[in-house]
Amino acid sequence: MTYPPPQGMQPPAQPQPGGFPQQPGGYQQPPQPGAYPPPGAYPPPPAYGQQPGGFPPPAPPARRGRRGLRILITLAVVAVLGIVGAILSKDDPAQAKDGDCVQRTGTDSVKIVDCTSSNAQYQVVKRVDGHFDEASANDKCGAVAPTATQYYVQTGSGSEFLLCMKETSK
Repeated sequence: MTYPPPQGMQPPAQPQPGGFPQQPGGYQQPPQPGAYPPPGAYPPPPAYGQQPGGFPPPAPPARRGRRGLRILITLAVVAVLGIVGAILSKDDPAQAKDGDCVQRTGTDSVKIVDCTSSNAQYQVVKRVDGHFDEASANDKCGAVAPTATQYYVQTGSGSEFLLCMKETSK
């Protein structure tokens, strides 16, 4: 006895000539080995430079904060250089001003020292910017700082100035 197929199922397909049964849904039989696919069976190849599959290329990684980071690093470097420059030039006589104390470090060189230091030999009474030689330095200090007993002249490259100094009282 044969029963009808269950609801929603089709009876098995009958073999077709060539040995393949007809597939449900109207599918065609598979192509023979070496045969070309029918026209329109495959999509055309992608254009040059495009990825297959029709997907757009991935977006480049986000570069957030790079500019801000560069600015921050630049500011930090400038600050460090400024601090180092200030530390290195703090005893430079070119930075001396009225009231600062100095120590002679050679016959024609001085450095700024703390006035409470035992190294403080002279106190700057007056600083005068400009070019001076031995004779004009002595005359200028006598005119602008009568209490000055020593002077220091810096000439040449950089700033030129005269420091009129008196001995510190220890």
